[in-house]
Amino acid sequence: MNTKALAEKMTSSENYFIVDSMPLGICKLSRSSTTTICREDLSTSPSKGYCASEKLHFYGYKLHAVCSSTSIFTNYELTQATVHDIHYLMNIKNNFSSCVLFRDKGYLSAGYQINLFTSN
Repeated sequence: MNTKALAEKMTSSENYFIVDSMPLGICKLSRSSTTTICREDLSTSPSKGYCASEKLHFYGYKLHAVCSSTSIFTNYELTQATVHDIHYLMNIKNNFSSCVLFRDKGYLSAGYQINLFTSN
């Protein structure tokens, strides 16, 4: 049984989940223009980002994750640092449509919020 299937089995009766993201810096921002790490493919290359909670500019990626109220990670994704949190929320909205999903201010957007409640 793979980890995703195991997590789904363990959280099948859960109604409350938490979604958040965190920065994953790969080098100092001052070295970002000269580093060659992971730059082979433009769609997966690192980028410059900002973490508002830490008031930190960084170079690398962003880890988005969903955790159950019993501390089981049910979904996660690694994106470029420039990907806004709201885009990850749109990717997972169908997986968490019949539960309560707690999030911070990074996931607020009037247009997306209306879409979350009106689409099937």
